[in-house]
Amino acid sequence: MSFKRCVVEEIGFNKEPVAHGFVDIIDFTFRASEKYCLVIDPKVKGYHRGGKVALYNIKENYEKRISGNWYFFIKHIEKTPLNIFFFIWTHFGRLLETLAACLLNGSLDPLRGFLAGMKIGATQYRKAFFRRGATK
Repeated sequence: MSFKRCVVEEIGFNKEPVAHGFVDIIDFTFRASEKYCLVIDPKVKGYHRGGKVALYNIKENYEKRISGNWYFFIKHIEKTPLNIFFFIWTHFGRLLETLAACLLNGSLDPLRGFLAGMKIGATQYRKAFFRRGATK
């Protein structure tokens, strides 16, 4: 994805979700979309100029993605019964995908990462919930 420099400087990247994988990019895009109209141009081609990809840690990947989903939900999504239902439903689908990944990789690492991410996310949710409850 690509943004004008002035948009990046104005919106800024949130340093908080670093431990949650790619959610920092999602968080930035979500906040940018609240102020600007974002478009997709299928004719644009992007090239990544980087070195070799670092070794892939599947457990850590699942942990960061799941905890990142929790982070995004806590920070940006209104906690209506319907939104909570869809959040739970999404995680059910992610659990099924995780179990399929376990079978494909012949390893329980995806499931270990999923469970670790759920634990991190649930802990963050409880902290955020009690913080809001204490201020009322």
